[in-house]
Formats: sequence, structure tokens, C-alpha cells
Amino acid sequence: MKTRKTARLPTFATGACRSAHGMLWDVALADLSEGGCRIADARGRLRTGELVRLFIAGTGPHMARVAWQDS
Repeated sequence: MKTRKTARLPTFATGACRSAHGMLWDVALADLSEGGCRIADARGRLRTGELVRLFIAGTGPHMARVAWQDS
């Protein structure tokens, strides 16, 4: 089992995600850490390995790569 480099902080916020193809949609964010976050993508648009830009609480874009999915 892998251990995390930084602790997750329980967070409940909304933001937006923009795909490499330019699509923009709202997402819910949770469990922020220095190295990432968990995103609830209700429409299932994110794919493992995809590069995205995240906009959180008026900040961004934050470049990110989708590391995994829970289907």
C-alpha cells in the first residue's frame, strides 16, 4: 500500500474544470492536499491520465493530471 507524501485536508468546495479540448464544467472538490485533490465529477467526463485545468475558489488555473477514477 502506498503512503501519501502529504496529509489530506477534508474540504468541501466547488470549482470548475477545463479539459485539454476546452470543455468547462463545474465540479465538487474534496480532500485537498499539497499534491492533489479529490473531484466529484458527476457527469463522468474525466479520464485517467487526462490533463486538466482546475479553478478553485477564485484561483487558477491549476494544472493537474487525473491520477485515478472510482467508477
